[in-house]
Amino acid sequence: MRVAGVRPGARAPAAPSIGRRSARVLGYRIATAASDTLVAVVTARALGADGRGLYALASFTAAAVTATVGGTTMSLSAEYAHDRAAKGRLYAGALSVAVVGGTLVGAALLAGALIAGSGARVLIYPAIIAPLLILSTLQLGVFQAVGDVGRLGFVTLASSVVPLLALTAAAILAPDRVYVSLAAWAAARAAVPLGTLAWERRDARFDFRGIRPMLRRLFGRGMPVSAANAIQLLNYRVDLLVVTAMLPLAQVGRYSVAVAMGESLLILSRSLASGAFQRVTKTSDAESIRLLTVVVRHSFMLLTAAGIVLAVGARLLLEPVFGGQFRGVWVPLALLVPGLVALGTAESLRLFFLVRLERAREYLVAATASMVMNLVLAVALVPPLGLSGAAISTSVSYAVGGLYLLVRFAQAGGPRAG
Repeated sequence: MRVAGVRPGARAPAAPSIGRRSARVLGYRIATAASDTLVAVVTARALGADGRGLYALASFTAAAVTATVGGTTMSLSAEYAHDRAAKGRLYAGALSVAVVGGTLVGAALLAGALIAGSGARVLIYPAIIAPLLILSTLQLGVFQAVGDVGRLGFVTLASSVVPLLALTAAAILAPDRVYVSLAAWAAARAAVPLGTLAWERRDARFDFRGIRPMLRRLFGRGMPVSAANAIQLLNYRVDLLVVTAMLPLAQVGRYSVAVAMGESLLILSRSLASGAFQRVTKTSDAESIRLLTVVVRHSFMLLTAAGIVLAVGARLLLEPVFGGQFRGVWVPLALLVPGLVALGTAESLRLFFLVRLERAREYLVAATASMVMNLVLAVALVPPLGLSGAAISTSVSYAVGGLYLLVRFAQAGGPRAG
């Protein structure tokens, strides 16, 4: 059954090209990466290693909140890719999912924080803004699905710059007050999706009519992806959790800087994926495979070159920029680089499995295997090697997960289509 307002058989326009779209997204992502780096510098300098550790835990919790319902982002994209919904209907679905899912997740997290007592105080901030955290992620999914790379890039940048301004103001007005900074960060994170909501409401009519079948599809197909996202997030952060459990809080802050700097590499592969997204999801299977093969190849080359530059730059500049408490952090950062190259190279393949084929199995298997391997290796390596052990475990797990997705893609004819 087609939804009114969607032209059957609609396909993505031929222009602008993937290269121009990717370049535009890359420009926004470079600016976002610069802003994210400044966030790391401000929190490290203003709050110290211990305060940076608390901020990292709050940020991780915010990511976990979005992961619990964020799988519906891919389901939203599939609704558009398979001509089942227009933009107004997509936005209505995103808002409905954010309100329902975010309220439930936020209430559960807040109850857990209150029961746990003062030690879990840091969890209160992401719990309160949970619906808006989820909405922000789903908004980006809508923009990506319809190919609006301008708004995708702008909102992504705002999601970093607005919290940066809030954290900077808190550092100036209330230095060394960690929880004041966290409150400012939470307010800023909430402001961006609220502003975007008002912006989009003027631009497109949200279509809530008869939305229940769509919501059933979103939750039915999205929750397995959300489960995979949650597992993948654990894989992204299980090393940080092991460091939190086994080492002092200051080490958590130190390691979080290495992670933040390393993950800036992913702007390259994600820009390529965003530029290709609509073409990949709205074309034939053979063309989709061909395009993704090109994206994977270019991602590997760009990430490898950038990873070398990042490791050398970190050796020279990380301590002078972040301060003496972060001496030696360049070592775990350099050890993270090979894994991040593998992760970024294979990350775009999720488009093929989750949106093109509407199949979560491959992603779920890769995420689960990587997470288990990361946990086992981190527990074994962190006590003797410290932060370097956490970085090694993460790199190995990323490489294994990425290799699995590449093999499954090859079995679908990927490299042969290049």
